[in-house]
Amino acid sequence: MPSGRRLLVLLLLLALAGCAAGTGGGDDAAPGASPQAGSAAPPPDPSPPPNLSLRVDPTVTQPGAIVTLHIDTPDPSAVSTGATAQLDLWDGATWNPIYVLPTLHTNLVAKLAPVPWSESSQTPTLAIAYDATPQLVSKVPSVEPGTYRIQKHVTLETDNDPNTREDVTLYARMTIRQ
Repeated sequence: MPSGRRLLVLLLLLALAGCAAGTGGGDDAAPGASPQAGSAAPPPDPSPPPNLSLRVDPTVTQPGAIVTLHIDTPDPSAVSTGATAQLDLWDGATWNPIYVLPTLHTNLVAKLAPVPWSESSQTPTLAIAYDATPQLVSKVPSVEPGTYRIQKHVTLETDNDPNTREDVTLYARMTIRQ
């Protein structure tokens, strides 16, 4: 084969190999990846103050399930919370608030329904203080599979002074599957 044809065949093979590698049609997608095609991973959430964080358990769940929110802090008595949290959906480009979730201390929450989020959503101003690590439960609404984030607003007493308070938003993520 003349060298010009070899070069052409080689270039075609390289082009085909590059196209096949970039198709994304294989099974190399990350487990639990958002169902939105071509969606980017969510950016990191804002960092909470030192020694304060929110965890959701389980991190992979399904609609209708009960999840537990753990507010991790070495001084639970310095933290108070309201009775709700906000559920956001990652659409591949931004977080979108979709539900206001009731958060309670018992499985009574299973009888409460999440409320669709709106600009006029109001949350009760009830403040709950803790003697032990706060654990709240909430019911996952009927939503499509995807990547979700829970926002929980808490008040933190700083410097062991009940008159010095800081409002903090904590974040935890979960994947919802069918």
